[in-house]
Amino acid sequence: MTQKKLFSRRTFLRGVGAVTVALPALELTHGAGRAQTTDAPLLFLVHEHGGTVSARNRGGSNNDGNGGHHGMDWWRPTATDRVLRAENLSRLHRGLLDPFVAKMSILAGIDNMAAVAQGPYGGGGHNWVNVTHLTCCDVNTSGEDLRATAPSFDRLIADATSADVPFPSVDLRIHGHNYGTPFKQADGSSVSSSADPRDAFARIFAGVSPDGGPDPELVALQARRKSVLDGVQESFAMLRRRAGQADRDTLDAHAEHIRSMERRLDALGTPSAACTLPDLDAHPDAETTGPLHVDLMVHAARCGLSRVFNLQIGDLLTPWLGTFYATERGHSLGHAGREVGPTGPNASRRADWEAEMETNRRWRIGVLAQLLEKLEATPVGDGTLLDNSLVVYSSEFSNAATHSARDLPIVVAGSAGGRFEQGQFIDYNTESGTAYATRASTHNLWTSVLNAFGVPVDHFGNGDAYVEGPLEGFVPSV
Repeated sequence: MTQKKLFSRRTFLRGVGAVTVALPALELTHGAGRAQTTDAPLLFLVHEHGGTVSARNRGGSNNDGNGGHHGMDWWRPTATDRVLRAENLSRLHRGLLDPFVAKMSILAGIDNMAAVAQGPYGGGGHNWVNVTHLTCCDVNTSGEDLRATAPSFDRLIADATSADVPFPSVDLRIHGHNYGTPFKQADGSSVSSSADPRDAFARIFAGVSPDGGPDPELVALQARRKSVLDGVQESFAMLRRRAGQADRDTLDAHAEHIRSMERRLDALGTPSAACTLPDLDAHPDAETTGPLHVDLMVHAARCGLSRVFNLQIGDLLTPWLGTFYATERGHSLGHAGREVGPTGPNASRRADWEAEMETNRRWRIGVLAQLLEKLEATPVGDGTLLDNSLVVYSSEFSNAATHSARDLPIVVAGSAGGRFEQGQFIDYNTESGTAYATRASTHNLWTSVLNAFGVPVDHFGNGDAYVEGPLEGFVPSV
């Protein structure tokens, strides 16, 4: 998290933290009217280390649950309908993500082919998946440690969207046994992130001290925007006199849109500052580090401090929620899933393992739910901050027990300002039962996200994808 320039508390007026009103200012260029808007979507990446509860093995097929492996899938919806419904949410999501099904999608059948194609053991090594999950790049194996040869896709978005914000990105993490990070700089080095919320608070909000009352500059901004609207109306009248009938119809429709925004401005009344500081004292306990990081990100977004926000959830145990299956670390809890099947050495402890694994993984999904709830509760223009954001929740593994880089667990929420259609379950696996076949890779998904954020790449990553280009069926609409 590197600050680009000295932050003034008024900087947030240029971001999404203030009263956001779409303003299509008409420019007269060679006699033509052109609408413009400066609103920009926000990107939130939440990375769950260590995988989820899945039966997918490294080759792609499912463990059938008759051997040492648990053989369960707690991630995929219980129905295969393309329309995502609350009643079909899986064991990990049910009750937590229900309010957001219309504004989120679950994607299945997407592989990390950069890891699968290059890494040993079907690409299931920790280093291989961490280096390639968000970069889709060739891996430099010449040194003692694997190294990325390209940045993770979020860095490209940060570079493209950070010209008028203090921080290119806000990078936070909940500490755990992670074996590295998928967030990479342009030189292949790891992006630093803050695990201590107080340290992150001190750096992110240095110099931000909103007074909590009506902000004089917000009031002036509202007045300036209305005066610009008045000026645009005059330009409309001049241009309309010179235009043909078809162009007059277009201009009349545009003028009505301008008048509707004038009415919305009048209805706003006296604005107050939307930029506020998170309350550190509201989260005194260690187990609430996740919710506090969520608060830090959302408040930073409201204050217009960045447009890219990354949160890593470490592969941690959650003893404050109850410990049922004794182990020394979160990674071992995941691996134990291959020991609790009917022929496994710990088959008699399956119920204990299921209880702790469900509690552990639902706590992680709960962090995502809190983020979505706070974004949805923040009004922006005619919608919410969630509508103007894209939230991507993923992990480097699907199956925590066997390190599978196939069929990765992915939730995508928000539409990035109308750029994506949500409310879907999209499964790219073309087989049924325990069989598996797909043509979708993280190369394609990250290409689609990059395009939505104005980074015009035809294909992101190396040549290991099944096919190049954006993800079929999940392509930005603008």
